[in-house]
Amino acid sequence: MVRRAGISVCELPGEPCMVIDLHACPFSCLSCRRMREAQPVGKPKVLVSAASIWGCEPLLNPECLPALRELRGMGMRVKLHTSGYAPAPLEEVLAGKLVDVVEVHVRAPLDSRYGEMTGREDALERLFESMWVLASAGTPAFLRIWLLPPLFVERQALEVVHAFESAGVRVEGVGMGC
Repeated sequence: MVRRAGISVCELPGEPCMVIDLHACPFSCLSCRRMREAQPVGKPKVLVSAASIWGCEPLLNPECLPALRELRGMGMRVKLHTSGYAPAPLEEVLAGKLVDVVEVHVRAPLDSRYGEMTGREDALERLFESMWVLASAGTPAFLRIWLLPPLFVERQALEVVHAFESAGVRVEGVGMGC
């Protein structure tokens, strides 16, 4: 399902940005506080030059790639939020230059607890694959790190940033929240 969640001036600083929720989530994260109230997509009431696609793992939604192509066709800048769980579609998106920036949401330390904290055993392996896809493409990335004290704390979040940078990902920003 495609839903517009609103207009933001924070997603791509300096540009009004339509936020589109393509909710498709394979996780059952301990830290999730997803917004469930959203409006069906329609023409925005303000002029926007950018769009931000989110919904935990929008790349699992079959409407995601057509939506990205449509947005690009309209000349919009596009930001994609991802959990890193879908490396193959991410590679297709980056190869097609369908987005300007990717925001990767990391929900646990990069160790054996990742699967436990996301409810998916293969989540960490897929995140690492997505990390390499991002590094290979050279697309700028922001990291959104969801802390969950005492299971996931700031020191471990800094290790996440270091892991992405060591893999060659162009990390252009980091946000941490609880």
